[in-house]
Order: sequence, then structure tokens, then C-alpha cells
Amino acid sequence: MVLGALQGPAELLPVSSSAHLALVSRLLGWSYPSLAPGDRKFFDVALHAGSAPALAVAALREPLPPMPMLALTALPAALMGLALEGPIERQLGGPRSVALAQVAAGAALMAADRVGGDRGAPGVADHLAVGVA
Repeated sequence: MVLGALQGPAELLPVSSSAHLALVSRLLGWSYPSLAPGDRKFFDVALHAGSAPALAVAALREPLPPMPMLALTALPAALMGLALEGPIERQLGGPRSVALAQVAAGAALMAADRVGGDRGAPGVADHLAVGVA
């Protein structure tokens, strides 16, 4: 229940909800990090699937970019995930790597916020850059 309650709000913030699941359960001494990889993946997918309907309802209030642009944004991450899932899980799935990635992402968000400015409507290169990031 606690991880589910953490998952939902974390999806709305510019942070990794999956990283928070791993780190909070580790800090609280729960067995989540020690689950078999397949069981942990199933649990993660179940939590994300539970968040999806609420996010879809919330997104209906916002104008959506054209679907081809959304697909273009997701494409780099999807391809890298398919190609490198095993090595990433083995090499970067530990709590130290996850925490460092959170710090790096936070620093990138702070830097982007300081640069600021209005660049107008995002183009193809902008969508690809977000997908690569």
C-alpha cells in the first residue's frame, strides 16, 4: 500500500517513480529489492498500470501534442530499453546507482530551469532530445 501511495504522486513529478520505489523500500528494509527480477518487474508494471488510468484522466485536461511527436519522444528510450535492459539491470540496478541517477536528473532539471526562456512550440529535434534524455 505504501509503495502504491508513493507511486501515484511520483508519476506527476519530474522524478523517477521507479527509483523511488526501489530506494524507499530499501531504506525501510522491505524485501522488494530482493525479489526475483521477474517478480519485481511484474510488481513495477502493476503499480504503473494502476497509475495509468488516473494519469489519463488528468491528461485529458491538457492539450496533447500530435501523436507522431509523442511516439518520436518515446522512441529513443524504448529502443535503448529493448537493447540494453539486461546490462542496465545488472550494472545500474543497485541503490547507489539509482540514487546517483536521481541526483544527476535533479541537477539537470535545476540547470534547465535556470536557463529557462520560451522557445515556442517544440519541434522534431526537441522531441528527440527529450526522448534521449
